[in-house]
Amino acid sequence: MQTQEQLEQKLLECIQEVYFKILGHQPQQISCKLVDKNLTVIIEDSVTQPEKLLIESGKQDLARQARTNIHLAFEPYLKSTIEEVTAIPLTDLISKSSLDTGRTSIVAILAHAPELIDSNK
Repeated sequence: MQTQEQLEQKLLECIQEVYFKILGHQPQQISCKLVDKNLTVIIEDSVTQPEKLLIESGKQDLARQARTNIHLAFEPYLKSTIEEVTAIPLTDLISKSSLDTGRTSIVAILAHAPELIDSNK
């Protein structure tokens, strides 16, 4: 078993790894917070180079469409990564991305809370 902090760190590392492996993009910062069975992930600088190119060339609508489709294609990888790290199935995965801020937020609902060691002991 592990502490909450260890699990959050492992999730952060694995999400960053799958993000780079699948999308070829290295986000600047990822934060993970687990509360009971709810996992919140914030990815800073999540906009990929092709999306930036579309935005810079005045094709914001096309960049938004690309972002939506990238997220739909990426979600199964994200889901399986979280399930593998926690060893708990997800009941829901919600993600939203903003091209304006370059931020992606993810909420994953686990089937149950993980068993963790109390780090205060």
